[in-house]
This record gives sequence, structure tokens and C-alpha cells, in this order.
Amino acid sequence: MRKECAEKKVREVLDGMFQYKGIKGKKITSKTVFVCDLDFDLSDMAELLFRLDKKFGIRIRKEDDVSTFGGLIHSIMIGVIHRR
Repeated sequence: MRKECAEKKVREVLDGMFQYKGIKGKKITSKTVFVCDLDFDLSDMAELLFRLDKKFGIRIRKEDDVSTFGGLIHSIMIGVIHRR
């Protein structure tokens, strides 16, 4: 899977799940911090990670740095490569 494809899928999940946070249309870069820039709380992060685990067929590990969009994409790419 290419990085661009993973990014597109994650953006689709974000747009669909978090419409109430007004994420659609926001500029999200690799340095975007979910908690600070998108006002996510722990519940939002847990829901996002659960849905992405299902979508990609992987397990995003708790020790992975997923605080930023770039870190999340990196974790997904590693997970897909190793199918953990």
C-alpha cells in the first residue's frame, strides 16, 4: 500500500466519523496534532484507532506515537507491512 492511499483512507474515516468536530475541509498535515489542532479527546482517539484497525486489518499498538497525523500514518504503514 502506498502512503498516499493510506492517507486518503484515514482522511475519509476522519471526515465521516468526526463531522461534528468540523474536520471536513480542514488542512491536515503530517504535523497536525489530534488533541491540540483537532480538539480530540481520549474517546475520539480510541474510536479513531478502533475504526482504522478494522479498515486496514491491523492492530495499531499503544506504544506507537499516533499523536500526529504523520505518526498515525507511519504506524499504519508499518502495521500493513508486517500485518500485526
